[in-house]
Amino acid sequence: MKAAAVGEEKQVAIGTINSGRPAGLDIVPVLSFFIPYSSPPLSMKSQATILDEMFSLKGKVALVTGAAGGVGQTFATGLARAGATMALCDIQHDALNPVIATIENSGGSAEGFFVDLASQASILSLRDQLASSFGRVDILVTAPPSTSASRSSTSMKAPTSASWPSICAVSINCRRPSSR
Repeated sequence: MKAAAVGEEKQVAIGTINSGRPAGLDIVPVLSFFIPYSSPPLSMKSQATILDEMFSLKGKVALVTGAAGGVGQTFATGLARAGATMALCDIQHDALNPVIATIENSGGSAEGFFVDLASQASILSLRDQLASSFGRVDILVTAPPSTSASRSSTSMKAPTSASWPSICAVSINCRRPSSR
């Protein structure tokens, strides 16, 4: 079968029923359906553009908790790369600055907020700040809580007995519905 030239119409088999013999032994097509189509070439750039458009988050606001490091930072930069406007929060507010800089240097938009997810008052304050700054949140990523010691290490560490109450408080408060 010869390849069709660019823009040339060719026939494409949609379905074929054969005689039921094993493959390679004189297979005779009994019924075939063909449709003509034109096959314009897609360059790698246009394929990338199509994917960017399909998975674009332009016009969306994404909130990522724990965005100062680890999984949260990875989600934040990935969502920003897809075009989302980022609301980044962490208990270590100053640690958000390098993440914000990375996003903005890549052409994205990000704003940092302090939040202590173990405190319902802090969560409600964040909700009000987000409503004021963005009006809405379309995407929410709650990154798993981590200790500052595990943020500086690439290995996974089990929670200590001292950090366990804080981890539980974060988990409980993040699941409690707010009044809005």
